[in-house]
Amino acid sequence: MKDNPFFKPTPLYKEFMILDMVHKNEKITQRAIADALSISVSMVNGYLDAYEEDKLLKRTYLSSKTVRYKLRPKGIERMKVLNISFLNATQKVYCLARENIVSYYSQIIFETDARHIFALIGLCKQGSTLEL
Repeated sequence: MKDNPFFKPTPLYKEFMILDMVHKNEKITQRAIADALSISVSMVNGYLDAYEEDKLLKRTYLSSKTVRYKLRPKGIERMKVLNISFLNATQKVYCLARENIVSYYSQIIFETDARHIFALIGLCKQGSTLEL
């Protein structure tokens, strides 16, 4: 998200991302989480404290600087709920953007007497094409 100036991570998005990163890599460092979310390490530590208190995850200290994280069943369920919510919200943004693009290009085609066919290539990084 740090490369997208239109979207700022919300607390719910940060929670989802932290839980997801911990679930995928129990050896992840707080620095790596902080860098991925563009937040401070102390903020990450605060989130992790809260998630541990809420019984979403468990920390195991191997040394004073080495920690392992494990999501508890409640944390896995919370991550799934947040993932579904994130995907629903993302789909709404995508659909609205698609409607706006279709409307914009339909006006261009109408104004040029439909002599040109417009396709928007690269709407997604995969290079999908938007059909009008």
